Formats: sequence, C-alpha cells, structure tokens
Amino acid sequence: MTALPVEVVRSRRRTKTVQAREVDGRLEVRIPAWMSAADERGWVAEMQRRVAERSRPLDDAGLAARAATLARRYDLPAPASVRWSDRHRRRWGSCTPASGSVRIATRLAAVPTWVLDAVVVHELAHLEVIGHGATFRALTARYPRTERAEGFLEGWGLSDCGDAADAELIGLDHVQLAMPAGREAEAEAFYTGVLGLPRVRKPAALARRGGCWFERDGLRVHLGVEDGFRAARKAHPALAVRGLPGFVARLRSMGVAVRAGDGVQGLDQAYIHDPFGNRIELIERVPRP
Repeated sequence: MTALPVEVVRSRRRTKTVQAREVDGRLEVRIPAWMSAADERGWVAEMQRRVAERSRPLDDAGLAARAATLARRYDLPAPASVRWSDRHRRRWGSCTPASGSVRIATRLAAVPTWVLDAVVVHELAHLEVIGHGATFRALTARYPRTERAEGFLEGWGLSDCGDAADAELIGLDHVQLAMPAGREAEAEAFYTGVLGLPRVRKPAALARRGGCWFERDGLRVHLGVEDGFRAARKAHPALAVRGLPGFVARLRSMGVAVRAGDGVQGLDQAYIHDPFGNRIELIERVPRP
C-alpha cells in the first residue's frame, strides 16, 4: 500500500493518547499539544507502521471476502467470484453478469481502502444493471464516497471504460422482434399493459421507421416494423421472471393464452405470443433438489 500523506493535528484537549485515522486519502495523526518534535516524528512513524500492517494488499480470497461484505452492507448482488486481474491497464475492473464474476485491476491493491471499496461497489452494481444510467448510479450512490473515489481514480489515469485488451462480451443489451406497420398501439397494450414494460421514446433517427421500444432497468424489448412481416414462432426471446406461477395466473386472468413449459429440470417455463404471433418464453430458474 502506498504511504498516505500525513497531517498532524495537535490537540490541547488530548493529554496522553495518540490517534490515527484515514481521512479523504490522508493519514490524520492526532497527538497531545505538549509533545516535542521528536515525539511527533516517532509517533508518526509508529502510526504509519500500524496502518501499513492493517493495509497489507488483499489476496484473491481477501478481496472476495471484502466484496461479500460490501454486497451485504449496500444490498447489492452477491458475486460468484472476485479476483485481481493483471489484464486491466487503464480500467478499474470488469464483471460478467451472466456468471456473477468480478475482476479488479491488480494495481488497485495500492489505493486507499475506501477507493477500492468504491470500485468493488461499482462492479457489484453492474451485476444488476449493465449500463451507467440513473438506476445504476442510484446503486453506486449507496456507497457514500463513490464520487470522491472516482476523482481519485481519474487522478491515477484510470477510468471505468476499458481499452482494447479488456474488451469482451458482457451480456445481452436488448431483444429485437419484428411487427407489422401501424400497430404500435397494440404493441403498447400488450408489452406495457400486460407484461408491465414501460414504453420509451425511440431515438429521433430511428423513430421515423415506426415500431416501439419497451424498457425497464436492464430489460429491453425493441419492436421494429418489417415489410412482409412473418411472426417468429421458433426463434424467440426468453424473459426471466421472478414468481412465474403468480405471473402466469395474472396473464390468464387478463385473457392471455399461456402454454406450459417443457419440463426441463431446474427451470419453470411458460410460453405466450404477442399480438403479432411472436413467440415469447417466460422462464424462472429454480434451485435443484
């Protein structure tokens, strides 16, 4: 761990004890006002030694344990694995939401603990939300020193955007389905009114093509107008559901035809069709006995 800059605070109220704490990236050492310059040097060296002892770089197991603690503390997804990575040159870290794995740049072993915690929280938030929109920022804001840590990392020349060596697929951005022209109202009635996905404005450059987009957090279903439309009856999206039996009951109460799944072990499944005949799978993974 790189030695922190030291600020000595002399206190007339303090008579015997010496205290050290990390404050905004510096080591604040509080000593009694009566101490000599030699005493001050001795206590600063001792406190630096103690802090260094507490701040030995974590190994992979220690990093994973720290991430688990932060996930519980800030109500974030628990990672399946966390490890240091030498591949990240200018990037804080990366994660793979599908597997729950998190990788943190090895050079961050030298930053203050509060900065490392901010990076871990950043990657844990990405396990739930891939992008950097308002929902994501609300998750990272649960850690109170996020903004200050980002400034620290910028000073180090690190960002949350990777270079070519760090590039990799990280998840599915959206599902695109086709629809016939002029039936956007039917699409909205089904995808918003039945499935509960809010309709969002399409970018101006794409709006003239017709169709509509439906998005909520990391779930995005886009419908585009296709000339000579034919419904997708084999190729289909599979939308993850929490509480599938209750969701299916609600769909049936709204008059939606629901077909039971295929009996795959570890999966609850159901199939429906949108107003245009596109097949949609609803799926919930269940613990194996």
